[in-house]
Amino acid sequence: MLREILREETLFDIPQSDISLAELEALTADDTKGTDFRTGTQGLLAIEISPLVTATVRWPPKQPDQAELFGTEESVDDFRDLAIQLDDLRSKMAQIQKRITRIIEGRESSEWRAGRGRRR
Repeated sequence: MLREILREETLFDIPQSDISLAELEALTADDTKGTDFRTGTQGLLAIEISPLVTATVRWPPKQPDQAELFGTEESVDDFRDLAIQLDDLRSKMAQIQKRITRIIEGRESSEWRAGRGRRR
């Protein structure tokens, strides 16, 4: 943000946007055929809202059959299922860790006894 704020730009400089808001409104007023034009960055459109004020939007606009950029409720349900599975795995890991600890402690105590008996 600081780079953009400190960027020196005057009204006489070449515009940094793809199109002005007034031009966009004129092109898209009647139909969507006017939305097919070249932009500086693929998938994005820089619109000059007023002189020296630019906004960037996703372009071309989302079509009715186009998939969402971010997931819908289905993916949220998938994440919930994954979270439940992860919790199950954590509890199983904790159980296994406890069993391993008991086995190790049992062997250490039996080795200690065996070693103590050997010293005599």
